[in-house]
Amino acid sequence: MSELIQEVNDELRRKDLERFWKENGSWIIGCMVLAVVFTAAMSWWRQHTYERNMRETAAMIQVIKNADVDKMLGFAAATDKDHAVVTRFAAAAVYAKRGEADKAVAIYSDIANTTGVDATYRDLARLLSASQRLTTGDPAALHKDLSELTKPGGTWRFSALELEALLYARENKMKEAANDLAEIAGDSNAPQDLRMRASTLREFYIGAAPDASKKGKS
Repeated sequence: MSELIQEVNDELRRKDLERFWKENGSWIIGCMVLAVVFTAAMSWWRQHTYERNMRETAAMIQVIKNADVDKMLGFAAATDKDHAVVTRFAAAAVYAKRGEADKAVAIYSDIANTTGVDATYRDLARLLSASQRLTTGDPAALHKDLSELTKPGGTWRFSALELEALLYARENKMKEAANDLAEIAGDSNAPQDLRMRASTLREFYIGAAPDASKKGKS
């Protein structure tokens, strides 16, 4: 009797399975095909992107190595975002090395104002632009630009503080310069070489700062 019941149950399950597959088989097969196609497409895209990046990187290195600014800017205009930004930085560096600060600043300003470029790149462009204008640029404009970069947590904060100190020294504001340098020298998060340089330069600025007590007696 139990064997008969088991056979009946098996037959019912078989019929249920046949009915389920008849109703849903095409949908299941379609999903399986889509999954295989999607996996293959993603694999191809990753390989394609990797190979393209390798080609772009090799081309970028070659054009930077040649130090031809026109070719650099042409390459930057035709390549993807990351390679373009790096190449534009390199082109600006060539201009800066030649003493053509205005052209370097123009490129840095363009990078800083390009929508979609990573904030780290944009802030670096602002920092380098300020460095090119430090000795001749308008102090008020430079202080405004640097103030955005010296905020706590900024990627380029310590370098911006150093530039700000140099700008204060240009204005003969030695105490303000020394304060910025003290902030760098006293922060363990600052790079060691920058801390050492800030400490040495601060001592010089302190010695050069006007003595308020003596000014009051004169």
